[in-house]
Amino acid sequence: YSKIFKLFVWINSYIYRFFNLYRQNVYSSFFFSRPFTITKFGQAKQYIVMNRFTVNKSLIIKGKDTISFVDSLISNSLKDGVPKFSYLLSPDGKVSSWFIVYQAGSEVFIFQDNDKLIQIKEFLLKYKFRTDCNLDLIDVQYSFAITTKENELLINQIEEKNEIANFLKLETQFDLPSKSIIEKGLMPNEILWLESFVDYFKGCFIGQEQTSRVKYRGRPRRILKTLPDGSQVIDKITNE
Repeated sequence: YSKIFKLFVWINSYIYRFFNLYRQNVYSSFFFSRPFTITKFGQAKQYIVMNRFTVNKSLIIKGKDTISFVDSLISNSLKDGVPKFSYLLSPDGKVSSWFIVYQAGSEVFIFQDNDKLIQIKEFLLKYKFRTDCNLDLIDVQYSFAITTKENELLINQIEEKNEIANFLKLETQFDLPSKSIIEKGLMPNEILWLESFVDYFKGCFIGQEQTSRVKYRGRPRRILKTLPDGSQVIDKITNE
């Protein structure tokens, strides 16, 4: 009977996880995290359907002007209670950093690894003129699940605690730009998942004019690729 009981507990635990994720609108394969393949700009690559993780570090911005301050700088729009991916862009439209951003009422949380959070804080402070808000690095416990839908990279908050986030691993799994590749200079449309990181209808933000011009010019000439050994290159797109 012990084996039957263990099997019952195992099945029951997965049923619980399924309904927990379903209730939070996380629609993906969660049993085995099956990979799938998409082809974009001639690049075929397998992607993990779901990646669940917990973050324990955050840059928190709070104060009267928090929402307007952050919204004027990051590439994606804010929505209360909805986590999103976003970039910070340089004035010439090139990617400076990527991160997860989450608005909770009048406060905004930015998630990345600790070293990058320090860099993001320094970047934001350069533009903090006569703005009523404070920026602090804090310890947190937020859990998220990454899913995909067609050419979108989606993120949802979940209650289940998981392993601490490895942002370097996320970069190689989902072709997100590493620090070394960012230093070489690349535009948002040279990275997959453009629509998940940039909202071109939100209004002004740093680098908007340049990146919008490139977007509406048409197909990019280069695309970021992650090689099997985990290294990244900016590869030329050949005309087919």
